[in-house]
Amino acid sequence: GQAAAWSGIGLARTALGDTAAAAEAQRRALAFERRLGRPVEEGKALNNLGFALHSQGDLRAALDFYRQALDVFQQAGEQGFQKANVLHNLAAIYIGLGEPDAALASNRQVLDLQRALGDRRGEARTLNNLGVLYGDLGEFGQALEAYTPALALFRQSGDRLWEASTLHNRGVAYYGLGDFQRALADFEQALAIRREGGDRRGEVLTEISIGHVRVRLGETGPALDLARRAAGVASAAADRRGEMLARLLLAKASLAAGEPAAALGELARALDLARLLEDRFDEAAIRQLTGEAYLALRQPEKAAQALGEAVDLARAVKNQARLIEALTALARAERRLDHPAEARSRVDEALRLIETSRTTETDPDLRASFLAAQRAAFELAIDLLMDLDRQQPGHGFAADALAVSERAHARSLLDLLQEARADVREGVDPRLRDRERGLLVRLNAKAGQQADLLSRPATAERRRAAEGEIQAVLAELEQTEGEIRKSSPRYAALTQPPLATGAEIRGLLDGGSLLIEYSLGEERSFLWAIDQSTVTGFELPPRARIETAARAVYDRLAVLAPENGALEKAAARLSRMLLGPVAEKLGKRRLILVADGELQYIPFGMLPVSGDHGSPLLVRHEIVNAPSASTVALERQLARRSVASGAVAVLADPVFGSDDPRIAPRIASHAAPRTASRGGSFLRLPWTRREADAIAAVAPADRSFFALGFQASRATALSPKLSGYRIVHFATHGVIDSRTPALSGLMLSRVGERGQPLEGFLGLRDIYNLRLGAELVVLSGCETALGKEVRGEGLVGLTQGFLYSGARQVMASLWRIEDQATAELMSRFYRSLLVDGRPPAAALRQAQLAIRADKRWRSPYYWSGFVLQGDWAGFRNGVR
Repeated sequence: GQAAAWSGIGLARTALGDTAAAAEAQRRALAFERRLGRPVEEGKALNNLGFALHSQGDLRAALDFYRQALDVFQQAGEQGFQKANVLHNLAAIYIGLGEPDAALASNRQVLDLQRALGDRRGEARTLNNLGVLYGDLGEFGQALEAYTPALALFRQSGDRLWEASTLHNRGVAYYGLGDFQRALADFEQALAIRREGGDRRGEVLTEISIGHVRVRLGETGPALDLARRAAGVASAAADRRGEMLARLLLAKASLAAGEPAAALGELARALDLARLLEDRFDEAAIRQLTGEAYLALRQPEKAAQALGEAVDLARAVKNQARLIEALTALARAERRLDHPAEARSRVDEALRLIETSRTTETDPDLRASFLAAQRAAFELAIDLLMDLDRQQPGHGFAADALAVSERAHARSLLDLLQEARADVREGVDPRLRDRERGLLVRLNAKAGQQADLLSRPATAERRRAAEGEIQAVLAELEQTEGEIRKSSPRYAALTQPPLATGAEIRGLLDGGSLLIEYSLGEERSFLWAIDQSTVTGFELPPRARIETAARAVYDRLAVLAPENGALEKAAARLSRMLLGPVAEKLGKRRLILVADGELQYIPFGMLPVSGDHGSPLLVRHEIVNAPSASTVALERQLARRSVASGAVAVLADPVFGSDDPRIAPRIASHAAPRTASRGGSFLRLPWTRREADAIAAVAPADRSFFALGFQASRATALSPKLSGYRIVHFATHGVIDSRTPALSGLMLSRVGERGQPLEGFLGLRDIYNLRLGAELVVLSGCETALGKEVRGEGLVGLTQGFLYSGARQVMASLWRIEDQATAELMSRFYRSLLVDGRPPAAALRQAQLAIRADKRWRSPYYWSGFVLQGDWAGFRNGVR
């Protein structure tokens, strides 16, 4: 009795936060159990005493009692729940002490025990803990793989507080991968559950995590408010860990708000708490932020000292993500101290670690967001090399800097291109393929429904529910795709895709081409001009100035009736920034542009050329955009040997609703209800029929395919038939979701000839799974070139999807196009392409110049919206 009573008192005191009284009660319980000679109960008492000391923050003492408990259970032959509980607690101690290998070993032993015992609830908790541990090691992909089954088990059992904990932890993993929107969604779900369940300590931790997301999104005011509230609550509750984390967030937000002195004050308090808790993992973050604060105060010596300590701690706790950040910051300090060799060594190590980390993630979207979050390391490496190029011109440093830029441009697309050509789904378990197909059908149906919902009056609750359903399907689809990649023998055999060097980029070019690559940085930006013989680098203004100028052009350009005077001034200003340094190199050559950031929204062809009477660049130059030089090089290496025999396939003028006159009146009354898009109804596009007729007039009739009206369907697009044509033309509505690219796509016929409803949405995931042999895909719809802008990756959307599916070049639009002018442009484009035998870039240029010459369409709005992307040499003349 007395032993049990003291143990109960101890557990109650621990729950109330009175850890000193809890430890004393558990010591008394332990003494009674030893006198009674009951080894299993003694082991429980040792574990409870360790837990009380653990809660008190005395990790070393807690570790000793946990180990004693484990020894007692081993001697007593206890292999059940009690041993698992001790192993679980040991893992938590090892994490706090910065010993991840020991923590992993403990958790894996726990998981084996729980699975043997059929303890599904315990298994879920251990999977959650393993996820936390993988996250602490910077292995966020592994963490996500642990959280997914854990969440499913908690939801099955209705364990809401553990569900909240796992959602919080999954948000941390998404944050580490740079996917801040998904992180925020998980944190907000976790916060709602924790508030509902009265979990104040958990609520504080989640609010702190939301604050970190707010800082990354540039919302420092809300982040500071969250941090102050969390610090107050944690301090009042004697929650030392919570207070330490809140102080760390306060420092981070203060630094982001331009108050480094205030940040240092918070960091000093946080460091005292971290040392008290023996928390080396968070101490590494505190010292890193301390170094960054000293950098902001222009005290590089102190910064280097703090950052060196952060690097050492990150190595000790084996946290790769933290080590990357600390090395990058230390490199900045070394640069300030005029130690270029040391700075390069640090940043080179950071880049190697980034490469290692990104390859462990199978989800291409998360791989892209991770790389975008690490952009600072690439920018610093480029800066250092361009400094050397200025000091020692002609020694190849500009080409080395260009190679680093290529490492940061369109890397996920490069991976995807290699996967596509290897056909990584070949040989995969058919059940996985079937599951993927089923999920794609569900995703497309829900995406089409959401397009309807967003165009009509609907409650916020209904829209949130629809968004939640879509995100759930997306998460399951991503998990399935990850399983497919991991189980694919061809994926396992893939090596890192090659990155083009300066010399290899020069080898891509003929004598009539000049490649211009941009890299936008926070402090300064760069461009490289590359021809067959040289790589020359130039310094440009910082990202903010360039992107402000680019937005000024786009905002005036993408409207039907722009103020021409304001547009001309904005375009001239942007042109001076972007083209002024290379004006003498342009000549009349074909220009291949590797853009960056918001420059991807600008059609360079409309920019005026200095000294050429203000004529647009298009007058003298063919222009092609490329995601990166490396993607073009890989496309050429992996180009399919088989040559499509068909000339042109056209899908145009789909049937969107039951009120379309092409549906016979006798069956229209039974047809599907009228549907709507995000910008209103999916109205018929009659000019697309004229486009199709114009193409038919010049295309070889015996080798062309026209799917018009009802035949312009999703089933037609997904059929193998399209893979046999060199040119594939879609003339229909584009649906662009810049927040969730997977919801982007093309809207095809939604009604059959009998009036029956059809799934008409050809989603981005569908496009990825096409197997085209096309040398050119034309997307004649609104904003089809747009997508989610991921730093370094470019616009993740339809263009990227068609390049992945096998197209060598894609022509698409940057804004809402005007029907009549577009139909005329397409007519002239195809005549130039198919009759005159020009390659796509030259044909597009001729068509755009002809439209510009018409007084009705003089404004760049009408003629400059279509851009060409991909391999400029990936087209054989003579389609006829």
